[in-house]
Amino acid sequence: MINSGIGDVSRLTHIKNSIVEKKKVYNSDIEYVESLIDANFEKNEQPTNDLEKTTSFNCPKCGNTILQSSNYCSFCGIPQQKYFDAEVFSSRFSSRSFPFRFHLGVNFYQLLAILGGLAALIPSLVAVYTIERILFSLESYTGRDLSGFTNLFIAAGIATSVLCIFVIAISFLIKKPKKVGKILFFVSFAILIISLGVGVVGFTLILLAGIIALQRRHY
Repeated sequence: MINSGIGDVSRLTHIKNSIVEKKKVYNSDIEYVESLIDANFEKNEQPTNDLEKTTSFNCPKCGNTILQSSNYCSFCGIPQQKYFDAEVFSSRFSSRSFPFRFHLGVNFYQLLAILGGLAALIPSLVAVYTIERILFSLESYTGRDLSGFTNLFIAAGIATSVLCIFVIAISFLIKKPKKVGKILFFVSFAILIISLGVGVVGFTLILLAGIIALQRRHY
């Protein structure tokens, strides 16, 4: 198999050297060699029908094309469920690879985006509603005229609210998690700055949502 270029040559060479040097050969390596033999050399086992003989699909782990009747992937050695529907297998494999997947179809980063958006939106709306009274209290305490800052704070609150709604919407409208992650990452800092620190809790949750989305694979 090494001379024929079948499978992972470097791995096969390592297994061969382990046998020659009488070192321990792991079960995964034994299964990998057996899978190569099953896929490339065994001719006695006949498939039950013509469709099964020609059907192939991509291995859910390494992505290489293998026969559906193979017991193991001939490239990475992962066990395959014989005569198992490829699409169902792939969907179950992908759901196990990312544990934060909810039955309602909401990903964990989307849930964090919702919580973060609300955590920044609510304080911003409260600040806009009470800004005049807050500035009036500060004027009474400092003796300075702060009325000119009213419109500035209101505009900042409105801008923050729009960004929070954008965060919640964009996490569902865009299907590519990594693209969503990049947007959430930068928008989180924009919310922190524009809200003047009022949305710090929302900033933290949205930033975390962005990081998780960046690390998530798209299926």
